[in-house]
Amino acid sequence: MEDLYRCTPIVRFPLGGSFELVYFPLGRSAQILSPPEVKTASLCSQFRKLSEHVARLQQAMQTVEATPPDLAALAQRGLLLSSSELLDRFSDFEAVAPGQLGWFAIPTSSRPAELERAIPSYASNFARFGRKPKILIADDSPPDEQASTAKAAQLGLQVADSSLTCWYMGPNEKRRLIDLLTEDGEIPRDVVEFGLCPGGDMPKMGANRNTIQMCTAGEMLLTADDDTICQPCFAPGAGDLGGLRLGSEIDPTEFWFFPDHGAALAAARFAELDIAAEHEKVLGRQVWTVLRDSGPSSSFDLNTLCTHLLCSLWSGQGQIAVTASGCVGDSGMHSTRGLRYHEGRGTRERLVASESDYRLALRSRVVIRQAPNATICHGTPFSTMFVGLDNRQLLPPFLPIGRNEDGVFACALNRCIPDGYFGYLPWSLVHAPTGSREYNTAVETRISEVVIACITTWNSSSTAGAEKRLQSLGRHLVELASAPPEAFREAILFSSWGQASFRVAKAESQLNAFAYSPSYWAEDVVKEIESILAAITRPDFALPSDLRGSETHELLARTQNIVRRYGELLYWWPAMIERATELAANDQLPIRRI
Repeated sequence: MEDLYRCTPIVRFPLGGSFELVYFPLGRSAQILSPPEVKTASLCSQFRKLSEHVARLQQAMQTVEATPPDLAALAQRGLLLSSSELLDRFSDFEAVAPGQLGWFAIPTSSRPAELERAIPSYASNFARFGRKPKILIADDSPPDEQASTAKAAQLGLQVADSSLTCWYMGPNEKRRLIDLLTEDGEIPRDVVEFGLCPGGDMPKMGANRNTIQMCTAGEMLLTADDDTICQPCFAPGAGDLGGLRLGSEIDPTEFWFFPDHGAALAAARFAELDIAAEHEKVLGRQVWTVLRDSGPSSSFDLNTLCTHLLCSLWSGQGQIAVTASGCVGDSGMHSTRGLRYHEGRGTRERLVASESDYRLALRSRVVIRQAPNATICHGTPFSTMFVGLDNRQLLPPFLPIGRNEDGVFACALNRCIPDGYFGYLPWSLVHAPTGSREYNTAVETRISEVVIACITTWNSSSTAGAEKRLQSLGRHLVELASAPPEAFREAILFSSWGQASFRVAKAESQLNAFAYSPSYWAEDVVKEIESILAAITRPDFALPSDLRGSETHELLARTQNIVRRYGELLYWWPAMIERATELAANDQLPIRRI
């Protein structure tokens, strides 16, 4: 079979107008080359046959008569990397034995009916395939509702006729855990309280997820929201568990839109899947082993392979830290802003097939959202509705308060664990919340987005491990949030203006790419651009709308405090995880069996 080639990662240093010093990180070598040679190689950004590259280059030059570039010579000089050269590297690496899921965790708060529905669906799946994970219920309910939560868990296991062990971690147990984590005085108590039991009236899903990480430290786990149901299925036209896509700088999932929950269920193709085994095929494994075991080269796609993931493959360092399946039912999304610009071909075709289809997609929250193929990438956007976590390695904490805590987690993971990747699985489970929900249509900023903006201002080229990087990022956030209010305000404004600039540029690019068609879509995109332009000069721009405070200075003070406290949590998180691991090894975790 003819080999495939793409430009190898390079770092360029111009030497006047006639030469360039080119460094090759994969081979740790350097050459002096001409600018045309470097430019030609850099245009070969995807793995293709040399003949296909030549045809594309000629089309780009718009001169069929032009002399075809000698790509074979460029490959011999090291500017082009072959797929066989990449795959041959794997024979030099030592594979780590795959891990097994030890826990199944459900974070919950004041939803005993949903919890009682969820537990038997998962327990039955585990039983059918001989799986026996420990079940952990992390409860954030008020005191008068905690007994109902524990009873719902018991009833759920009885319905499933399951012999699985179920453990409960409620507010009382969390406070006892805080005592144990801080009893030697090394870890500040206020930091641990913020991470696991923050006060105030904001949502605390992130704190619940942090508690789960504490209780499962050193093991792999699967976690699902309490309003989900374990009914494995495939999106319309999908159903292939084979195939693998490596790298994606865009959303790796596709969308299908429906008027109601019943229509979505009718469109899905349900199947018997061992959900734990499907996660274990990817979770915690080295990326190169997943690629090696995916079958012949025809079963994997390297065309979206980013330079970062390519380098991880070359070094054998990349590892999948998180896995996620798709969902059928409520999308769980805050708004539909990103849908208008979704770059998946199938999603866009379904979105704008007609004006009625378009309006339905923006109004109804009912979707099937799933990766068409197993995909390994950087994992943004990211949702923790159904995820596996490799908690054997050090992962970052979630933002304890506010929504979109999973977005903060994904951003921190990408920055602090550069060789840690997300694996998207090509099947779905059911998300069926009770009550009505609506998308948010306002142009606003939430506290999670401010924290993400602050994280992106951290620049670290350090090759240190995850612990040092988490601590470095934590120090950066503390220093940033400890600045005078005017300086902090300017920092988040600059970052938010940069994001607004990116959104407007992307919107205009999409308008031009699709020639302002269809008109109903283009009109909405133009209105969104106008909304952004109107918002960016407002006095309260980039201040969180989900924090209470009528005065700008009050909002700014609260925002600084939350950024600072999350920075402190990042700094102390490695010590907290280490202490929790010791407690688990000595059977001292304050979780109670139910």
